[in-house]
Amino acid sequence: MFSGRHTVCHDADKGYVFVDRDGKHFRHILNWLRDGVVPTLTDSDYSELIREAEYYQLLGLIEGISSVPNKRKEEDLCAELTRTDIIKCI
Repeated sequence: MFSGRHTVCHDADKGYVFVDRDGKHFRHILNWLRDGVVPTLTDSDYSELIREAEYYQLLGLIEGISSVPNKRKEEDLCAELTRTDIIKCI
């Protein structure tokens, strides 16, 4: 975005850059850039965040979001059975 290949709207006096995107998920993008942790969101919010990550070309965030459902399945498979689960199976 700032490489010079793209035209960006900015205020030269204040140094502000105008990004014409919905700010709903921008905090998640900033937090991911800071600490690399993919946030825990609903599936619909993940699809919106993927669109934003694609806009900003954040391939690592896209990969991280794409692996979240797989992590949930792996966690479910590794979960210990409770007494109630065993009784239901019997």
